[in-house]
Amino acid sequence: MKRLLILAAAIGLASIAWAETYNLSTITTDTVIPSGRQTLTGTLAANCKISLADQAIVTLSSVKIEGSDIYNSKWAGLTCEGRATIILEGRNIIRGFYNSYPGIYVPVNGKLTIEGTGTLTASSNGWGAGIGGGNGLDCGSIYVEGGTLFAYGGSGSAGIGGGGNAKCSDISISGGDITATGGADAPGIGSGGAGSCGRISIVGGRVDCTGGENSAGIGCGGTSSTVAPASCAEVYISGGTVKSTGGSSGAGIGSGRWSDCGMITVVGGSVTASGSSAAIGAGTSGMCGCVLIGPDITVVKATSSDGAGLAIGKGSGSICRLVSIDDSLFVSDSGNTRTLTSKIVSLGKLTGDKTVEDGMIITGILGGNYKVSIAAGATVTLRDITINGEDSSDYVWAGLTCLGDATFILEGVNNVTGFHSNCPGVFVPTGKTLWIRGEGTLRAFSNGWAAGIGAGYGQTKSCGNITIEGGTIVARGGTGAAGIGSSYGSACGDISILGGEVYGIGGEAAAGIGCGTEGSCGAINIIDRGIGIIEAEGGEPMYSYSEGQPIGLSGYRSSCGSIYIDPFLTDVSVGSLGRRLTPNKIDLGSLSGSYEASDGDVMVGDTSYTVTIPSGATVKINGVQVAGAAGGTVLPSPAFAADGDAATTKFVKGTDGNWTLTAFAELGNDALGKDVTDGQIKVYSADTLEGLETASPMTSGVAIEEKTSAVKTTIKVTPSSGSQSQFFRVKFGE
Repeated sequence: MKRLLILAAAIGLASIAWAETYNLSTITTDTVIPSGRQTLTGTLAANCKISLADQAIVTLSSVKIEGSDIYNSKWAGLTCEGRATIILEGRNIIRGFYNSYPGIYVPVNGKLTIEGTGTLTASSNGWGAGIGGGNGLDCGSIYVEGGTLFAYGGSGSAGIGGGGNAKCSDISISGGDITATGGADAPGIGSGGAGSCGRISIVGGRVDCTGGENSAGIGCGGTSSTVAPASCAEVYISGGTVKSTGGSSGAGIGSGRWSDCGMITVVGGSVTASGSSAAIGAGTSGMCGCVLIGPDITVVKATSSDGAGLAIGKGSGSICRLVSIDDSLFVSDSGNTRTLTSKIVSLGKLTGDKTVEDGMIITGILGGNYKVSIAAGATVTLRDITINGEDSSDYVWAGLTCLGDATFILEGVNNVTGFHSNCPGVFVPTGKTLWIRGEGTLRAFSNGWAAGIGAGYGQTKSCGNITIEGGTIVARGGTGAAGIGSSYGSACGDISILGGEVYGIGGEAAAGIGCGTEGSCGAINIIDRGIGIIEAEGGEPMYSYSEGQPIGLSGYRSSCGSIYIDPFLTDVSVGSLGRRLTPNKIDLGSLSGSYEASDGDVMVGDTSYTVTIPSGATVKINGVQVAGAAGGTVLPSPAFAADGDAATTKFVKGTDGNWTLTAFAELGNDALGKDVTDGQIKVYSADTLEGLETASPMTSGVAIEEKTSAVKTTIKVTPSSGSQSQFFRVKFGE
């Protein structure tokens, strides 16, 4: 047993090379750095071949190998014999020896991994790659995970990748800062001239590539003839920051002249590509597979520099099999440049301040103390966002800052708290308007002295107009600030609540909806166009200040414009500081028989029963279809069938005994700013509801009182004398 243990120990020691430092300045003969962890340092003075054994893990620490182009020195600056890892420390320079060889050679079936924090400059002494293969010399796989690399290919060879007339395996970049420049007919990263390479994958890091004449920046080399065209299996980019410039006749990313690149996929990261043919796609007289641009990119900017090809797709005289750009991306064309940007703004991925553009969707949890602004005129969707601002003098901004007019579309549950205590949860500048719509929830809070939605603390933090049309809004103000409106010493524009469920809670001595202490507010209009409930609560007394009103004034030295509350809303007090507004709605779907309306009724739903509106009564109908019972009669009171966007309908019986129907039409957003024309409004009448199916538009008895407002149009329908027509249908936007 003792002899066996000694023998085993001897075998183990023989298979282990202990970590050692190799100083190149002392090496005078060909040397193989053994497997395991080693360190290489110093300047090589002799014409010696330096190799890395299979499974070697070598730290390059201020290494300098500048090979001489000597026929008898047919080797690279550094030769890998199998699988090797290079860890960069300090500044390292490696140049190949004989001109056909690369700076660093990776053998066929081998794999080189580069990592670390140092710098490496790798180049050929003539026709080889900076890192990879040589002229006519095939190479293995190259993986870059870190470090700063400058790789320069010789004529016909890539900066990183294949040599001329040679094959290269896969190339993968997941980190580091890489600048790669190809020689003539070769890309910065990819296959050499008349050569081939496997899959090129970029998932992280910063990459800046430049192709030589006839070549792409990333992808295939090129040639001036059809003889032995270069090829690349695939280019895949899912992250990082990539800049790639093709040489003359080459794409920025894709194929070079007379070469063939496989599928090009960009599904993430920031990519800027420029080619003298296509920017992303096929080079002059070249080919490429499908070009797929996915939804998770940050930005893709593609420029065809000479306009001979498309920014994305085929170049001059070339073939691109298919271009697919995800429907969720913004596409902007300017001259020869096409820019694609993602609609999704993921707060958790932000690394700095962000301005959200029109049409974008904001989602996620903000992970840093960044300012999130909404571009002027933008409509954005808030989808389950969380912004918990930190109260610090370094971050003097609101949770969400509108830079001009803005519209929020609410989806899911959104929580927004301002940063510095003087800033609100949501801010809109003076003279501008914020519209809030959708089905989701917005909870907006101050971090100290500002409104939940509206103004910040002091005169310089005054805000514009706020219009709420939908969603569930919960807004709580800080000390002396309204839940929705102004803050201490600041002003707010008009506040309009037209729909949704709204809960406004004022801070001490402030209004729930309206004014902060020593603040002001414009007009407050609450009009039921789909209101579910409004609850407003004024703040408790503070110091010598009185309590704030639920809606309107604060408890100390404030001023408010006119306040209009829709008379169709039920208005009740809640406790000593609260006020609740709810619509007085009649659900016609719950009727079990004929119904005679009362003055002030708000009717919703559908019914097949007779609905009678007494003489002189005014009722409100929201999207209602009313039908008379079979065999029944509606005389002398008319029934009404509403179709389209009718928001309010009134029936008034005149002194002459005729009924007048007045419909207030809320046109869609696409009509804003346009004059209303007769062709957009049609009125049908018939003696029976069934008759409306074939009724022609009325040619008399129709008066359009107001034609110039794209927001509200009034139509009066008066049946001609003696007419028995009692059913009317009004359609808008036709």
